[in-house]
Amino acid sequence: MLDQVQAELEKEREILSAFDEEIAELQAAVKTKTAQLAEAQLEMSKINHEIEKFRRDKEVTQRAVSLMENEHDWISNQKQYV
Repeated sequence: MLDQVQAELEKEREILSAFDEEIAELQAAVKTKTAQLAEAQLEMSKINHEIEKFRRDKEVTQRAVSLMENEHDWISNQKQYV
């Protein structure tokens, strides 16, 4: 009877040990994915910043072109050849 109980106890310990290993693997996976997510979010933030910079540059450039077109009639005349 005692041998049977000890055998069952050992079996349960093995099961728990397997669960501990699985939990450790899952925690490592979560840590890796969290790091990847943080890196991706940083990259996305950088790209969004670049997009906003390009939008501002485009607006400034469009205003400059518009001002030059208003100041110099020849620019508007030459647009038909572009």
